[in-house]
Amino acid sequence: MRLQLRIIFTALLLFLGYKAIQQETGGIEHGLFSIYHYIPFFFVILVTIVLLLLDSSAYVEDRNIRHYGFSFVGLVFCCVVSYKIWYRNSVDSAKTIMTVVNKSGALDIWEFKFKTGNHFSLTEFSSLGQTNYYGQYQIQGNHLTILKSNYDGRAKNFPVSGEIRKDTVFWDKSDTMIILLQPNE
Repeated sequence: MRLQLRIIFTALLLFLGYKAIQQETGGIEHGLFSIYHYIPFFFVILVTIVLLLLDSSAYVEDRNIRHYGFSFVGLVFCCVVSYKIWYRNSVDSAKTIMTVVNKSGALDIWEFKFKTGNHFSLTEFSSLGQTNYYGQYQIQGNHLTILKSNYDGRAKNFPVSGEIRKDTVFWDKSDTMIILLQPNE
């Protein structure tokens, strides 16, 4: 019976771990139902604790370390999701060097916050709240390039590169945006 419980909890752990990592690597939604974002991670922690107890009882019987394999998988999921939460919080708390917003009449409502350490956060606003995305950028002279992003929103023309002129960013193949906070020079 104990083996069957371990198999059931392992399958549950794999499913919940996949969902928790998928949520942390995608956009983070803030709004009416944002509290439900952490439910898979909470259950990953609970299932990992249950598996640790089941694995410990199996270890006591035959002293074989392989029984802790399922618990180790749960700990890996917990570490990966915790790292993603820490990364997101560190980007959010970093100093903003430039904020860029859409001009009025734009197709998409975005706010880029370019931070120190070449990281940025992108807020996409909608009628039910907002979604935050994260990534890396590079500025060389007056040319701005998005190197990496986890954006998976609804915009067809996500900006990848653009030119900074005075208080405006002219994106290639995307909307022109206004700079609210000038970079330190």
